Amino acid sequence: MDNSAPPCRVVSGQLLLLVDDVNDAVEELVESEEEVLELDVELLVELLDEVFVEVERESFL
Repeated sequence: MDNSAPPCRVVSGQLLLLVDDVNDAVEELVESEEEVLELDVELLVELLDEVFVEVERESFL
């Protein structure tokens, strides 16, 4: 029986930067006034799209 830990995946610096951007956008979203809320949501969606693209790209490396 093999008790070794599952392999760890190395996350690229680019993906970490994108995740930080998403965190920042979420913090801004929480603090936003109603009129800026829509723009913050749009930014968050764009950042999440970038994260998913980067994850897909890295999964093929």
